[in-house]
Amino acid sequence: MIGDVVYSLLSNDATVSALVSTRIYPSLAIENVVYPYIVYENTGNTPTDDKDGVSSLDTLAYDIEIYTETLADSNTLGVAVRNVLDRYAGTVNTKVIQSVKYNNENSGYSDEDRVHLKMQSYDFRYLNPLT
Repeated sequence: MIGDVVYSLLSNDATVSALVSTRIYPSLAIENVVYPYIVYENTGNTPTDDKDGVSSLDTLAYDIEIYTETLADSNTLGVAVRNVLDRYAGTVNTKVIQSVKYNNENSGYSDEDRVHLKMQSYDFRYLNPLT
Protein backbone atom coordinates (compact mmCIF):
# COMPACT_ATOMS: atom_id res chain seq x y z
CA MET A 1 0.00 0.00 0.00
CA ILE A 2 2.72 2.48 0.92
CA GLY A 3 5.30 0.86 -1.37
CA ASP A 4 4.26 3.09 -4.25
CA VAL A 5 4.78 6.10 -1.97
CA VAL A 6 8.31 4.94 -1.16
CA TYR A 7 9.05 4.38 -4.84
CA SER A 8 7.56 7.74 -5.86
CA LEU A 9 9.45 9.73 -3.23
CA LEU A 10 12.80 8.10 -3.99
CA SER A 11 12.50 8.04 -7.78
CA ASN A 12 11.36 11.68 -7.97
CA ASP A 13 14.23 13.00 -5.85
CA ALA A 14 16.97 14.49 -8.04
CA THR A 15 19.85 13.36 -5.80
CA VAL A 16 18.67 9.76 -5.41
CA SER A 17 17.81 9.51 -9.13
CA ALA A 18 21.25 10.78 -10.07
CA LEU A 19 22.80 7.98 -8.01
CA VAL A 20 20.54 5.00 -8.83
CA SER A 21 18.51 6.09 -11.86
CA THR A 22 15.40 3.86 -11.81
CA ARG A 23 17.02 0.94 -9.95
CA ILE A 24 14.55 1.01 -7.05
CA TYR A 25 12.81 -2.33 -6.47
CA PRO A 26 10.09 -3.72 -4.18
CA SER A 27 11.25 -6.72 -2.10
CA LEU A 28 13.88 -8.17 -4.48
CA ALA A 29 16.10 -6.78 -7.19
CA ILE A 30 16.17 -8.25 -10.66
CA GLU A 31 19.03 -10.57 -11.60
CA ASN A 32 22.31 -9.06 -12.76
CA VAL A 33 21.36 -5.59 -11.59
CA VAL A 34 23.90 -2.79 -11.87
CA TYR A 35 25.11 -1.16 -8.65
CA PRO A 36 24.08 0.96 -6.85
CA TYR A 37 20.45 0.06 -6.33
CA ILE A 38 17.74 0.24 -3.65
CA VAL A 39 15.27 -2.38 -2.41
CA TYR A 40 12.32 -1.47 -0.18
CA GLU A 41 10.18 -3.91 1.77
CA ASN A 42 7.23 -3.73 4.15
CA THR A 43 8.23 -5.32 7.45
CA GLY A 44 5.15 -4.76 9.60
CA ASN A 45 1.81 -3.07 10.20
CA THR A 46 0.69 -1.56 13.49
CA PRO A 47 -2.74 0.06 13.95
CA THR A 48 -2.50 3.13 16.14
CA ASP A 49 -4.66 2.94 19.28
CA ASP A 50 -6.24 5.94 20.92
CA LYS A 51 -8.63 6.34 23.86
CA ASP A 52 -11.60 5.40 21.66
CA GLY A 53 -9.99 2.28 20.18
CA VAL A 54 -8.17 1.92 16.90
CA SER A 55 -7.41 5.20 15.19
CA SER A 56 -7.77 5.92 11.47
CA LEU A 57 -3.99 6.42 11.41
CA ASP A 58 -1.95 3.28 10.83
CA THR A 59 1.80 2.74 10.89
CA LEU A 60 3.69 0.64 8.38
CA ALA A 61 7.33 -0.30 8.92
CA TYR A 62 9.60 -0.37 5.87
CA ASP A 63 13.21 -1.40 5.43
CA ILE A 64 15.20 0.38 2.75
CA GLU A 65 18.20 -1.67 1.60
CA ILE A 66 20.97 0.16 -0.25
CA TYR A 67 23.47 -1.92 -2.23
CA THR A 68 26.69 -0.32 -3.53
CA GLU A 69 30.20 -1.29 -4.59
CA THR A 70 32.01 1.23 -2.37
CA LEU A 71 31.64 2.44 1.19
CA ALA A 72 31.63 6.06 -0.01
CA ASP A 73 28.71 5.35 -2.36
CA SER A 74 26.88 3.55 0.44
CA ASN A 75 27.25 6.52 2.77
CA THR A 76 26.31 9.08 0.10
CA LEU A 77 23.21 7.19 -0.98
CA GLY A 78 22.25 6.47 2.63
CA VAL A 79 22.26 10.19 3.44
CA ALA A 80 20.31 10.99 0.27
CA VAL A 81 17.61 8.41 1.07
CA ARG A 82 17.33 9.61 4.65
CA ASN A 83 17.01 13.23 3.49
CA VAL A 84 14.07 12.24 1.28
CA LEU A 85 12.17 10.04 3.72
CA ASP A 86 12.89 11.13 7.30
CA ARG A 87 10.16 13.42 8.63
CA TYR A 88 8.30 13.54 5.32
CA ALA A 89 4.65 14.56 5.55
CA GLY A 90 2.29 15.12 2.65
CA THR A 91 0.16 13.47 0.00
CA VAL A 92 1.63 11.09 -2.58
CA ASN A 93 -0.52 9.30 -5.15
CA THR A 94 -3.68 10.26 -3.17
CA LYS A 95 -2.25 8.69 0.00
CA VAL A 96 -2.02 11.00 3.01
CA ILE A 97 1.23 10.46 4.91
CA GLN A 98 1.14 12.09 8.34
CA SER A 99 4.79 11.42 9.10
CA VAL A 100 7.78 9.25 8.31
CA LYS A 101 10.12 8.39 11.16
CA TYR A 102 13.67 7.11 10.72
CA ASN A 103 14.34 4.37 13.28
CA ASN A 104 17.81 2.93 12.76
CA GLU A 105 20.48 1.90 10.32
CA ASN A 106 22.75 -1.12 9.94
CA SER A 107 25.69 -1.57 7.60
CA GLY A 108 27.49 -4.60 6.27
CA TYR A 109 29.90 -5.84 3.64
CA SER A 110 29.98 -9.11 1.71
CA ASP A 111 33.51 -10.27 0.89
CA GLU A 112 32.12 -12.88 -1.47
CA ASP A 113 30.00 -10.46 -3.50
CA ARG A 114 32.15 -7.37 -2.81
CA VAL A 115 29.04 -5.37 -2.01
CA HIS A 116 28.26 -2.86 0.72
CA LEU A 117 24.78 -2.96 2.26
CA LYS A 118 23.15 -0.22 4.27
CA MET A 119 19.72 -1.04 5.74
CA GLN A 120 17.56 1.77 7.08
CA SER A 121 14.27 1.27 8.94
CA TYR A 122 11.37 3.72 8.75
CA ASP A 123 7.82 3.95 10.14
CA PHE A 124 5.21 5.46 7.81
CA ARG A 125 2.19 6.85 9.66
CA TYR A 126 -0.64 7.28 7.20
CA LEU A 127 -4.35 7.94 7.00
CA ASN A 128 -6.16 4.73 6.15
CA PRO A 129 -8.99 5.71 3.77
CA LEU A 130 -10.92 2.52 4.56
CA THR A 131 -11.68 3.48 8.17
